[in-house]
Amino acid sequence: MLEEILKIHQSGQLDEAEQRYREWLAANPADPEALHRLAVLRRQRGDLREALELAGKAAETAPDQARYQVTLAGLHLDEPDYDAALKHYESALRINPNMLAAALGLVQAGLARGDLAAARSAMARAERIDPEHPQLRYQKAKLAQALGNHQLAVKLFLDLAKLTPNEPALHANAAKSFIALGQIGIAEQALRNALGLNPDYVDARISMGQLMMREGRPAEAWQEFERAMKVHPGHPLALVGRGDLRGLRGDLAGAVEDYRQAHTTAPDVPEIVAALVLGLGAAGDADQAREVLLAALQRQPASTELRRLQLSMLRNDGEASLAACREWSAVDPDNLEPTQHLASLLELRGDFEGAESLANEVLQRDSRAAFSRLLMVRSALRRNNPTEAQEQINRLPETGLEPALRIERNRLRGFTRDQLDDHAGAVDAWSVCHQLQRGLVKPVTPPGVAGIPAAVGTTDDPSEPTFLLGTPGMGVEGLASLLAQAGVRIMSDRFGSRPRKDAISTGQFVELAAKAASDQAAVTAFRDSYLSGLGGIGLAPEPTLVDNLPFPDLRYLGLIAAAFPKARYLVIERDPRDALLAWLSHGIAQGVAMPAEQAAAGAWLAALDTHLKAALARVPADRVLRIHARELDEPKALVQRIAGFLDNASLAIADQVDVRHTRGGLPTFLPDGRWQAYRNVLAEAFAPLS
Repeated sequence: MLEEILKIHQSGQLDEAEQRYREWLAANPADPEALHRLAVLRRQRGDLREALELAGKAAETAPDQARYQVTLAGLHLDEPDYDAALKHYESALRINPNMLAAALGLVQAGLARGDLAAARSAMARAERIDPEHPQLRYQKAKLAQALGNHQLAVKLFLDLAKLTPNEPALHANAAKSFIALGQIGIAEQALRNALGLNPDYVDARISMGQLMMREGRPAEAWQEFERAMKVHPGHPLALVGRGDLRGLRGDLAGAVEDYRQAHTTAPDVPEIVAALVLGLGAAGDADQAREVLLAALQRQPASTELRRLQLSMLRNDGEASLAACREWSAVDPDNLEPTQHLASLLELRGDFEGAESLANEVLQRDSRAAFSRLLMVRSALRRNNPTEAQEQINRLPETGLEPALRIERNRLRGFTRDQLDDHAGAVDAWSVCHQLQRGLVKPVTPPGVAGIPAAVGTTDDPSEPTFLLGTPGMGVEGLASLLAQAGVRIMSDRFGSRPRKDAISTGQFVELAAKAASDQAAVTAFRDSYLSGLGGIGLAPEPTLVDNLPFPDLRYLGLIAAAFPKARYLVIERDPRDALLAWLSHGIAQGVAMPAEQAAAGAWLAALDTHLKAALARVPADRVLRIHARELDEPKALVQRIAGFLDNASLAIADQVDVRHTRGGLPTFLPDGRWQAYRNVLAEAFAPLS
């Protein structure tokens, strides 16, 4: 009888199969096989709650059945309740040590928790059972993805898709790796393929929402997250996506509310922990953010994602960062990442010998470790040994590297060619960086002089906010670093994935700028919104707070000046041709990629420079401090000059401060006048700047 019902179930006639299962159970309420099969059917229909109840009864009735334990574990994984899932997968393996589904379930649980050490261990166990099984290859692809080997992950997913082309999970997961590789168009098509196969596939909906948000299409992203929650109400990752969108709209309280709800449902998912921690930090609740992260690390000490988050939060505390790396390495000794982070931290601290020693240790264990290989390239360049640098670069093929590592490889290749006086080769290498960046970050539209809003009037606000300005390549990042070390709090994360609540990070700012030319109330509204945003994170305009304006915000400088007539402006300048060369060779922290055509790049920079000068011409001269980039060579004198301008005698800098060199001891940008060596190679780019 049950076999007959199973055939109906497998044929897709779920209504009839469910009715027949329930009739059978009415007469045989303790039949574990019927309970198990109905649990599977209810999960197919999206009823996780009843599926868990039925599967639990089946496992309790027949505790020696390994497959019942696996089904129950999988349902707990969907919930997600990782502790319960792990418990039942382990129970299944105790009953049947050769049950591949249980071993692969442990891989899946490890990946979901971000515990890559556990996932690798479970994968080794599964490979001993059946190394060629398609499900093992699927989880192997997921593991490669989690470890950052996206080229391998894509190959494995696509190979499996050839065997089972109608499986949406393969397309959806391949899309995640395509995104990591910067292949956005292919990723979107892969997600559409997955949703074409199953419009209710929640994972693909969430990934599509994340992609739409990344591509600056918030309305479409919102729809995708809402659709996901119609299928799976309260899905924690859909809540995180919606929270991100609320943050982008300036609704930080709503964002944190969504993150909290997601965290309550799934407190062990690293992505959700990160969302809540970053959201709390953005809201000014650093203590609670730290508590949430430490509690998560106590439960999952080997989680790669959580350890990365911990290091990002400790980035301004060198000793604590070193301790965190050593602790991570101790709990996950087979993972080379903490050792590579430790080497990078030593490099940042100027302990180049210690950094090289650790990098060599890593490369002896894995010659393909890109992070350590790049450290060795920087070491060779620091010693002015471009031949050795080129040899190290040749040992690191570009194929298979993530975009960020490909960018760094080509950036260093450009410096190597520069040291060899191969200027055409240097430009070719640096141009590759910007080609890759164009796949990751949308270029800013050149605003032009016409983009400066002419506000109808000013407010009488007494506030004196300070803004840091400069076009790409001028040295804004170096000056921001100097100010931070002098005791100034720099606001510069407006366009992060979870920005603070302030007017400039929201569409409201654009709307107010459009109205400012004819509506004095818009100027006042911007002023109020900006101050409210600062107050929401416990800040106020004062001489120890400097707002580092991203380049998109420069187009609204006229409105800023109208809203805050007593604002101060720190403006860094240099020869625009040196600035363009620095933009090309070093990129910028805000990730604006250079236009592909040289003439367009020069015209863009010239337009932005003209725009900035025209806007500042409307500001009283005593409210503007112009700083030449070469002044960064004398940081103590520069800080004293800035302190006088800001009427802030508390600013001070240590004697041994160097903001002209970056990680690995390499120059922050090429020396003033270096553009002349490139005057032929970059003639078209320099022409608009002469």
